[in-house]
Amino acid sequence: MIKPSNARFHYFGDSRWRFVKSLFRQWHRLLSDFEKVIHAKGYDNLPYRESERTNAGVLAAAATLMTDTVALEEYPVKRRGQDVGRADLWVCDKRGNRSYDFEFKMLWRSLRSTRTGNLRRALAAASRDVRRLPRPGDPSWGVALVFLVPSLERAPRHAAESEQLWRSFIDTLSSPRSLGADFVVIHKAYPGVAEKLAARSKDAFLPGVAAVGRRVAYRRR
Repeated sequence: MIKPSNARFHYFGDSRWRFVKSLFRQWHRLLSDFEKVIHAKGYDNLPYRESERTNAGVLAAAATLMTDTVALEEYPVKRRGQDVGRADLWVCDKRGNRSYDFEFKMLWRSLRSTRTGNLRRALAAASRDVRRLPRPGDPSWGVALVFLVPSLERAPRHAAESEQLWRSFIDTLSSPRSLGADFVVIHKAYPGVAEKLAARSKDAFLPGVAAVGRRVAYRRR
């Protein structure tokens, strides 16, 4: 069980994958900036309550805020077995001389659930999408990624219950290998945002979001 913590950012996985960890730390900062604006202005459009493409856009924006990094979303590509389609996200780390091909899926799960079957299936589906991409000529890694959004129909009445459920959510994701993943990143919402949004809009309680990723080998030419 994960010990109680005030940390709003968690990274589980191989710490040697430094660029990926740095990218998602910037993603966490950007999500926090969104949430602060929402909290102050009374908006209700949290990025992770929207679509897969919206969440991919936040990650792309995070990449462009990093030094010597560029990103391109939804670009045309000829996948194996089909005519021209679209790839989700390409990120180039110019300093590290390596690029990353991301393919995404998005999944919602009850904050009370500990089941991981749907997550495994979504990660496998994203991995298949990566393998159908054309093999790059330059140094590159394929990354299958699932945005996992935990939710409840309404916010817990007591802060202690909310914290206990959140710690349980972290615990179910703290061993990436057991999920068939290489890394897991977890962002907890800026304090008060989830509760305020749920109360104002009478909508779901969304305390944060996780990104579950797997490094995927390209098919041979």
